[in-house]
Amino acid sequence: MVRSLALALLVAAMADGLNIKDVEEPKYAYVTMWVNGNTAPAFVRSGKKSKFNSVAEEKKAFKVMQEEYSLDDAAAFEKREYPTTNLVDRLGGSEIAHMGAVKMAQMLKKHDAKYPLILLTNDAKLLAIDDNSTNQAMYSNVIIKKIEDADWLKHECKLKEGNGIHFQKLSIFGMTDYDKLLWLDTDLVLRKNMDELFEFDLGENGQMIYGQQDDYGCNQANYGSGFCSGIMLFSPKANHLPGLIETAKSMDFCWGDQRIITKYFKQTPRQPKIFKHNVINWGHCNWRHSNPMAVHNQHGMW
Repeated sequence: MVRSLALALLVAAMADGLNIKDVEEPKYAYVTMWVNGNTAPAFVRSGKKSKFNSVAEEKKAFKVMQEEYSLDDAAAFEKREYPTTNLVDRLGGSEIAHMGAVKMAQMLKKHDAKYPLILLTNDAKLLAIDDNSTNQAMYSNVIIKKIEDADWLKHECKLKEGNGIHFQKLSIFGMTDYDKLLWLDTDLVLRKNMDELFEFDLGENGQMIYGQQDDYGCNQANYGSGFCSGIMLFSPKANHLPGLIETAKSMDFCWGDQRIITKYFKQTPRQPKIFKHNVINWGHCNWRHSNPMAVHNQHGMW
């Protein structure tokens, strides 16, 4: 299909009398983020706005989420297990924590990915890749984008504790220099070349988004089948980031990036779509049966 598209562009250019060089190739890229919580601004890692005010408010929030995700058993949903370690520490507190982003670059190169990996980060070790010719050669498929002071997003809705860092994921929707981006969480294991996903139709003006099916219970009804932001294919548009921020403002309890993204793209004429299991599946489910392109090893996390 890629060759067919290229041929169609070439024919159109010739018909219009244009030089072949005037026809621009679509600009695609993979994208991920690694935030060092130790050096992020205080409001990013602060729990002041991240905690529920009361048990009653927590139950109210779960009830709303039960309706959003079509859950049969809210009690089962509330009992889902979460990591015992602090999420901020897990994301940015370890000396080798940044290696997840590096491994993503290595996996893309291993599977001959055509498109580069954009890495948004504030981590000194990752930023240093651009300062060393050996590192540059080793990670030649990586574009380092430093998270500047003005880039940090502030949340006004209440988040699950630790999700201030996850909220920063919304910034990728403002990367309008690119036609399509494929977001990859750093806990994904890539098994195949994923370039063909960029051919998916995202509708007029990028109104559609593709993500993982949120069936963490391996198709058990009481774990839902909504949208998971662990992998996302989308078109960055000028209206998406402001729209997501406004959507977050309208929510008393937004939990994290995933719930905001889902609510925003459920608003007409936008539409969230789900990748099939042959694209992405959970590491703890029977993923070998679906032979997916990628496996999501998000043990015990929402």
